[in-house]
Amino acid sequence: MTEEQNETRRLAIKALQIAREARDDAAAARVLATAASKDVGDLKAQLQAHTKVLNALRETQLEHGSRLGRVENRLGRVENRLGRVENRLDRVEDHLERMETEMRNGFAMMAGGMSRIAELLEGRES
Repeated sequence: MTEEQNETRRLAIKALQIAREARDDAAAARVLATAASKDVGDLKAQLQAHTKVLNALRETQLEHGSRLGRVENRLGRVENRLGRVENRLDRVEDHLERMETEMRNGFAMMAGGMSRIAELLEGRES
């Protein structure tokens, strides 16, 4: 074999090794690409699930906000009614105080009148 044939043979063997390595690298790249594609699919599914949860949470918050608004309105109406009841109770208290004063004055007048009657009756007996 000549020097040129040896060089050609050596280059052919080297080319075959490079081709085998390239084929092996391509196979490994396909395996990695398949795994990466699966990982991306899993992440996409998780992201969609998180998005659904966040949307459901938003809906719940909107519902709670609406309900809270209605509760605040009802509470405002109850507070108004309570204020009116307090005003009525104040008027009742004022009326009772006036009646108590009138009764005390009436009893005082009756006591004075009864004293006078007792004096008159005692004066007749003597």
